[in-house]
Amino acid sequence: MSDYLHKRCIQIANHYGIILEDWNHDEDHVHLLVRINPNVRVSDFIRDYKSSSSRNVKKQFDVTSKLWSSSFWSRG
Repeated sequence: MSDYLHKRCIQIANHYGIILEDWNHDEDHVHLLVRINPNVRVSDFIRDYKSSSSRNVKKQFDVTSKLWSSSFWSRG
C-alpha cells in the first residue's frame, strides 16, 4: 500500500507541476515535502490525491475493517 500511495502522489504532483521532495509514512499517516509554484492551490492537489488514492486503496487492499469510519483519509 505504501508503494501505491507514493506512486500515486508522484502522479498527481506531476499533473500539477509539483515537485515531491520527500515522502514517508508511519502506521496511520504520511508526510509530504513538496515544492509548489505559488499559483498552484495546495488544497486542489491534496484533494485530488486523497480522493483518487482513497478510492483505489479501498479497491486494491483490504482496509475497510481497519478504518475508524468509512473514510481512508482524515479531513485534516
